[in-house]
Amino acid sequence: CFFFFQAEDGIRDVERSRGLGDVYKRQYQRRVHGDSIQFRMSKDISFDPIMPFADITFWQEFSRIKLDKLKLDDKPVPIFGTYTIPASKSSKSSSLAITEAGLPDMHISTLGGIVEVKVKGDLLNTNTLEEYIKIDKKAYANKLALNIEEAISKGSWIDNPSSLLQFLMLVYVDLKQSIVKYNFCFPTIKLPSIAFQKSGKAEKGLEKDVIHALEIEIQKIMKESNLKKQGFVDPIWLIEYNNKTKEAKVCQSFKEIYAEPVPDKHFYVVYVDPAKGYPSAILKNFIGAIGAGLQDPKKDKITVSFISIRDKIPKECEKVEIKDSLYFELSIGKIEKFEWDTWIMKDNDTLYECVIDLKQVMDRNVLAENAVDLNLKLMKWRLVPDIDLDIVRNCKCLLVGAGSLGCQVGRNLLSWGVRNITFIDNGKISYSNPVRQCLFEFEDCGIERFKAVAAAEKIKKIFPAANTASYVMSIPMPGHPVETKEALEEAKVSYEKLEALIKENDAVFLLTDSRESRWLPTVLAQIHNKICITAALGFDTFVVLRHGLRFDLHDPIKNGERLGCYFCGDIVAPTNSTKDRTLDQQCTVSRPALCSMASALCAELLVSLLNTAEKQGAKSSEKLECCDKSPLGPIPQQIRGDLSSWNINCLMGQSFASCVACSKIVVTELMQKKFDFLLPVLNKGDYLEDITGITEMMKQIDMKGVDIIEIDDSQSQHINMK
Repeated sequence: CFFFFQAEDGIRDVERSRGLGDVYKRQYQRRVHGDSIQFRMSKDISFDPIMPFADITFWQEFSRIKLDKLKLDDKPVPIFGTYTIPASKSSKSSSLAITEAGLPDMHISTLGGIVEVKVKGDLLNTNTLEEYIKIDKKAYANKLALNIEEAISKGSWIDNPSSLLQFLMLVYVDLKQSIVKYNFCFPTIKLPSIAFQKSGKAEKGLEKDVIHALEIEIQKIMKESNLKKQGFVDPIWLIEYNNKTKEAKVCQSFKEIYAEPVPDKHFYVVYVDPAKGYPSAILKNFIGAIGAGLQDPKKDKITVSFISIRDKIPKECEKVEIKDSLYFELSIGKIEKFEWDTWIMKDNDTLYECVIDLKQVMDRNVLAENAVDLNLKLMKWRLVPDIDLDIVRNCKCLLVGAGSLGCQVGRNLLSWGVRNITFIDNGKISYSNPVRQCLFEFEDCGIERFKAVAAAEKIKKIFPAANTASYVMSIPMPGHPVETKEALEEAKVSYEKLEALIKENDAVFLLTDSRESRWLPTVLAQIHNKICITAALGFDTFVVLRHGLRFDLHDPIKNGERLGCYFCGDIVAPTNSTKDRTLDQQCTVSRPALCSMASALCAELLVSLLNTAEKQGAKSSEKLECCDKSPLGPIPQQIRGDLSSWNINCLMGQSFASCVACSKIVVTELMQKKFDFLLPVLNKGDYLEDITGITEMMKQIDMKGVDIIEIDDSQSQHINMK
């Protein structure tokens, strides 16, 4: 003899108990004589308890639904489970399989396999562990049992036997720790003592003609189920066998079981049994329903013939055999009052709780990705339900510059769930960089390591799901002449590569430490209609600024006044800012906090823009209340901060018709002539001023009494009129 136990992890253990007690023991003993099974007739019938088996895919998918759709909604979620004939001796007996296919709107169908019975249930999702522990489980169990009892008392089960099988899962999902806890309720009727009248294998207890006729009829039932019920079958049928015609047919209603016996007719209750020994506990509700239906006062018992299908019947079956199925007869008495077994309990009468740690079976990279999304998606539960995180996640960001600003902007974009980040830089990591540039470490110094490469690798190391790329390249800049053939070829290749990168990305961040290196990306972002955000630092000031739409794409009605770019406040073209400069003028010398502040605002500005209909065309104004709004609030054009006065101001700058970067003439010339236009810009310092009309404008201005003041790169050069 073998005793089987249900282990906490759902694995059958034939050698020893794992402490769950008698409730989870296989409640039968089996004697093996060749291929026959004999029950010990000296004992009353026992039933194999039904046990849930919710697989990992179910909990992974439900966790996603909880985070993305349900959020704080704690209404019961309709689900279903399935049971079938045990596929092998080692399979879980009487298990109710609950897979992702049982969740709402999954529409997963399986081809082939063994016939399955669908059991409808509810998943009661709790939002806190305290609620999960304190919820009135008895009330929920009583309600579920009452549903089944009502189906019996009204007789509706006769036409819909599936209504006698229902379940409830009480669930708490800890999304942060990836842990699931659940209790399981499957109400079954407590029956009075019932003994087998007959029992044994069908081929031993039934005549061959009966078996053959039943097999033909069951095959018809299976085929019909495949066509009408997507491969699922009813849990139980009443089949009538005619001794004269040697034919069997399924009865349309269970009412016929109560009819007066007719010599040439015999009824068989046929059901799919997920157990391997004694009948599964699913039979208890059908026995109770049959007993409750005895209305004849002269008849207080009825003898019923059962066939417990144990043969592996494929869904696409050409031939059905029931030679390994069980045949037994039970004498069922009248049942007038119902008592129920509901929640699965341990042997010490405490509630059985299944705990699943999804971390043990999930890939670490998947866990990291889920954890990153978790905090963001929690925003949608209460705080900003309308925010579109998918558009942020899928946004492709190009970071021009991988220094202090580039590193910090990259980290902030990761915090917002951005998955696609590309770095451009041609600098190498020095010993002064790691303390100010958060993607570098001491080990990166002194080995000629390029910033762009190291930054992309570190982003990937921090978050493996990120898609990163790096390009070590120089940006062609006004005022930096191309004087050799090799330099000319390098400038052309760099221009073409920069344009290709801007075309394939959605947002461009200008984060370099010189004014002239921002010029070409600014014009290319205008040409290709990309979101473009600039951040620049002074000693104790910073500016974060979003560029406006291209001149021919701007609609004053939808977009308000056309917004300027980084260069719109200037009346001079960018030139070589490193020429004839001392060390403190060549380096970015700023208060350390400025970089973090400006970088954070860059990421926040992008997320806000992405969550508006007009994107980079969103209206702006000097007054925040007049700006277009995203779910996160108003969207200014410029954010300027001054640590010396602890002030942060939101401003708006209009486009300048003669701007050296976003004006119609510059954008059109580069769009049409490409590198042929760029070359004189690089070689002639005043070329941009000439073609935009600034040179002529300056000639017409009376410069007497006017001082031209050059200030640091966090602000534009401007004229101060005395």
